[in-house]
Amino acid sequence: MGLSGKIYKIGAVNIGCEICCGSEKTPPATDFKSGESLVLGTIWLRPKVTFGYGVFSGPYPFSQGFVMMQERTRSERSSLQATTGDWVKVPSSHWENMGKADPDRVCRNAGARPHKPHGFLLPFLGEHILVDPKERTISRQAENGWERIENSLLELVSLVYLLTAGPQAPTGEMASVQELRTAHFFTGPHAIRTRPLVERFGQDLEGFRHAAERLGGQSIAMADAAYRLMVFPKVPLHYLLWRGDDEFQATISILFDRSVEVHLAADAIWAMANLVSNMLLQGGKTR
Repeated sequence: MGLSGKIYKIGAVNIGCEICCGSEKTPPATDFKSGESLVLGTIWLRPKVTFGYGVFSGPYPFSQGFVMMQERTRSERSSLQATTGDWVKVPSSHWENMGKADPDRVCRNAGARPHKPHGFLLPFLGEHILVDPKERTISRQAENGWERIENSLLELVSLVYLLTAGPQAPTGEMASVQELRTAHFFTGPHAIRTRPLVERFGQDLEGFRHAAERLGGQSIAMADAAYRLMVFPKVPLHYLLWRGDDEFQATISILFDRSVEVHLAADAIWAMANLVSNMLLQGGKTR
């Protein structure tokens, strides 16, 4: 919540606009290069502006709050948000749209299955989650039936995928975030952060393998250790780890399938990568 008590959605995170950039109001906006709306919220970026701590072109309201936010972003080293996603609020409109969606289209495009009397079974990292539009809950199979998942980030990303997934299958061609059409989005506070993963797994290949395999990861012959994680049926993520030594620092790369932007907008891709990275840091726990 900002100083004025107002909250405006910036991507997947609720940030008071005056805290970020000093603006009183953030108008609804679109991705200014592709013209596609960012589905987790609204983002207002003037053309030629690198949001975060890049170079700014044209007028921009530099508030003290914005400068402070830059400093906080620089100083964060290993503070990816907790896997519960408590900082995320799921818009009620997503559930409303899910309830109105054509079940056949949703299942066909997203690779989900219908679940009677209502809902969808969605494969997620080696297990299935039940997305129930009537109860507005997501659940996992437990010993005594379905157990509700209290993870608002997973809830949000799952809903967005079900609502926006397209008919295209994965291409099998990997792409870095810089190669995506919406690469300009992934800067500053929306950069795909790998430093916490490097700090945790840079010298621990076995720990990385264990965490990835707990999430249903499939080993691939790349780097010193690499895994393909099927986040959703049409959205794989590839984590590549090079172990550090006396000469080179450890490095982790996150690669996407070339088709990812068919199924998810930029802010949803960013949220998904955060979600999976958090789970890896938790040792492969999905709870």
